[in-house]
Formats: sequence, structure tokens, C-alpha cells
Amino acid sequence: MWGRLSDPPVCAQCPNHVRTGADAPVSFSEFCEAFGFPAGPSGSPELLAFYELRGPDGGLLQRGRASGCPRLGLHPETLLFGSEGYLQSALEAGEEVSYIMLYSNYTPCEEPPALCASAISRFMELHQGVRLDLLFAQLYHADERWPDSAQNRAGLRCLATLWPRLTLSPISGGAWARLQRGFVRDAAPFVLPPAPMPGRAAADQLNAVWISAITGVGPAFLDLPRPHAASAPDSAQATPIRRSLTLLPPPHLHPYLTGAVPYSEPFLNLNMPPRPTKPLPVRTYYRPINVVRHVRLPPARPRPARVRSFFSLILLFLHPPAPRAPRRGVEGHREGDSYQQPIAAEDLKERKVPL
Repeated sequence: MWGRLSDPPVCAQCPNHVRTGADAPVSFSEFCEAFGFPAGPSGSPELLAFYELRGPDGGLLQRGRASGCPRLGLHPETLLFGSEGYLQSALEAGEEVSYIMLYSNYTPCEEPPALCASAISRFMELHQGVRLDLLFAQLYHADERWPDSAQNRAGLRCLATLWPRLTLSPISGGAWARLQRGFVRDAAPFVLPPAPMPGRAAADQLNAVWISAITGVGPAFLDLPRPHAASAPDSAQATPIRRSLTLLPPPHLHPYLTGAVPYSEPFLNLNMPPRPTKPLPVRTYYRPINVVRHVRLPPARPRPARVRSFFSLILLFLHPPAPRAPRRGVEGHREGDSYQQPIAAEDLKERKVPL
């Protein structure tokens, strides 16, 4: 019939979009299709995210996954961090969560009705004691070809303002192995997972460049192989040298928690960069300058009366001071004023001054 509205897309996972525990892992084929592993980005429209919740001591509390809902147009980040999301309810129920690690096949968007970046920002504002490290495999509609690319880039910049409580980094190097061990059902527990191919490593490096250019903040986690030297005798058989760079380690990897919380996962056993040996710079504190413009001295204190000794009184009695001669003046003239005394007639005769 003409004018009939198209039916909404069918969602096979409704209403169970968030799964925890043993239901969280997925098959290896589903993981490779969603995350573009090991060859490179696949461009799959499926939205998938895995999360880990840890307590204040670094212990693992819960693992789970979330999938998008095409019927309602909601993304995994909205279903987890929204006002009625799963993680919001878990923290309100009393879970002591201080650290969240999120592995997503796409970066958070700012397209309606999902608005993933806004949901994450509100979640972090409500829970000031929680840190979130978000690792992604691909950028979601950040290219100029998409009409909402400007909004998505603005959403990423808004999330970057929450650094260091929130970090954005591409999945790279050992993070792929840790992700497979924790969330892939077919992964053998004692076998090293397959490493990413050169195409996947190049995409991870490009994601690091793009996220730094968009947000202005570099990735907190980056594990890329070094390029082989051209002068190597046998470059085909040379083993790639890993370059592990952890700019901002999560709380459960802090040195003071290493002995209390042992871990055996390959991603946690990466070679961390050595601590700087040079002394820390000495902070210079500016002294305040007090400027006094008007100085008003206090009034002089009255001197106490001089106390004479017994011998000074005897000397004063035996030798009293001579009385002062009164000054010659006229009546009505005060002492100290300038006054010229008139000359007598006898003095004028002696000086031969005519009268």
C-alpha cells in the first residue's frame, strides 16, 4: 500500500542486550566480525561492547557485554551508562565500583536518539569516584562523509575534557590478547591468542592519530610493534619488537597494588616504561610582596618621671642651681618675640648721635 510506514528493524536480542557472567563471551567469528580482527576494520554495522568492573582494591567484580538495539536506535553505551542503564542501576544498588574498563568496537557517538557521549558524561558527573578507560577498534561516523560527523567529534571532545578520569585509546597490541581471553568463548585458556596482522596494527596506529587530532589528548594505552630495520640480515624471520607505551596506567596496575593483587593475564604483564630517574623539578613558590603606601607612626609615649637618687638630692640641697635672670621686656610683650629696646638719651650723647 502506498504511503505505508516501513516496519522497524527486527532486533533478535531484545530485551536481553546486557549479559553478564558466563553469558558474556561470544564466539570467535562474531568477535572478529564486530571488531575487525585480525586483518583490519570490517565495517560491520553491529555494535558490541565488553566491560569489566573492578573495586577499590583492583579486584574483578563483574564482566559483561552489551549490544546495540536497532529497533530502538540505542547503542551499547546508552544501555550501560544511560539514566536507566545497567551500570547506573548497579552502582545505585550499592556496588563498590571504582574502575570500569570498556572495550567497544566503535567510539561513542552523539547522534540522536542514542547520544552515547552525553550519557557517559552524565554518568561520570554523578559518580565522581569512578574512572573509565574506553578502548575502541574503529571511529564511529567521524569522517566528513557522514552528516553527523561534527556532532560525533564534538562528543569525543566533551569526553576528553574528563581526563584523567576518562581516557580514550585504540585497542592495540596486548589489549587484543586480553580481550580474547576474557570475552571470546572459543579461546583456549593456555594458548596465546593470535596476534593482530599488519593491517590491524596500521589501523590501530591510525586510530591513535585520529583520536589525538580530534580531542587534543593522546591515548592512554598504546602498544604498537616497531618497524623492522632495513639493514637486518633476515627481516622475514626477525621477531617483531613490541613497543609498549602506557601513559596512564589504571588503578589496579599501580605499583602499590602489584603485590596485593596478582594477575596472570598477558596484557597485564606487558613491559611498562621505566620510571624516570632524573630528580623531579623543585617547585618555586612566589613570596607575597607587601606594599605599604602610607606609613603612620604611632604617637610618642610619655617619658616616665625621673627618679632622683638619695645622693643626687643631697648634692642638689648643698649646691642649688642659680636663679635665672629675668629678660628685659615691655608689658604685653611675650618672651621669645622679637622686640627692639629704645635707646636712652645718655647713650645717644656718648655716641654723638644728634637728638
